[in-house]
Amino acid sequence: MDMNEAGHEYDAPILSAWENGYYEECIDFMRGFLGSAFKTNPSLGFAVLTGVTRVSKESIFSGLNNLEVCSVLSDSYADAFGFTQEEAARLMEECGVGDRMSELKKWYDGYRFGQVEIYNPWSVINFIKNGCQFRPYWMNTSGNSILKELLNRVDTRRHRELQGLVQGKAVESPVLENIVYVDIHTNRDALFMMLMTTGYLKPVETWKDEDCADWVLLKIPNLEVRMAYRKEILGHIVPSQGETLLRDMLRSMTAGDGEGFWRTCRICCGIL
Repeated sequence: MDMNEAGHEYDAPILSAWENGYYEECIDFMRGFLGSAFKTNPSLGFAVLTGVTRVSKESIFSGLNNLEVCSVLSDSYADAFGFTQEEAARLMEECGVGDRMSELKKWYDGYRFGQVEIYNPWSVINFIKNGCQFRPYWMNTSGNSILKELLNRVDTRRHRELQGLVQGKAVESPVLENIVYVDIHTNRDALFMMLMTTGYLKPVETWKDEDCADWVLLKIPNLEVRMAYRKEILGHIVPSQGETLLRDMLRSMTAGDGEGFWRTCRICCGIL
């Protein structure tokens, strides 16, 4: 989960390299750099790395066989990635706004690590810091160039699924925790995995299919992310139309107004 600024994650330089055309050179450097830092460093006893993507297929961590990977779906340390329900409630009581806990839950709760429900710590802290005003504090706190690259390639089915998420619907996706940047152009399932690991979607349920492959059911976690989703995800799909037409489309979908939805779609597509 990317709840910090993009520059704080170990894979931030890899993302920058991928964007700017020196990906292989960066991988070679990071392999030596991280190997020296974590395997042959006599002064290091314990370390924690945070990042959006796993890069095990890159063999950046080759030779390091004592790493424990904790993903969004892992139970290990699940309550350490943000505020739990109890911690958020205690903070609100100490700040004298315990009566607004239900609103806080609607805005900033809903993230799920393993089996633990988590509040976004960045948003909760900024809520308190800014006089307990509910705002989308998480918006624009991290880079989203990968998401833009993925959104540039969505097909009709993915477009429909992305719009359905705003209505509270869920999507199913295979669990692909080892996606690497070079696979993004060719793997159509990369989109929802990136939306999950970057915090736009939360895992609601996991299961195995008849071939023992892992699948996950995903939804938008809360009101704050829904607002960011509309701006950064849907706004990128139809960037030239602005939010007005997107709102019209969403209202038509929610009201079951097929004629109004189709009329707005025709405007978006430039069909008179």
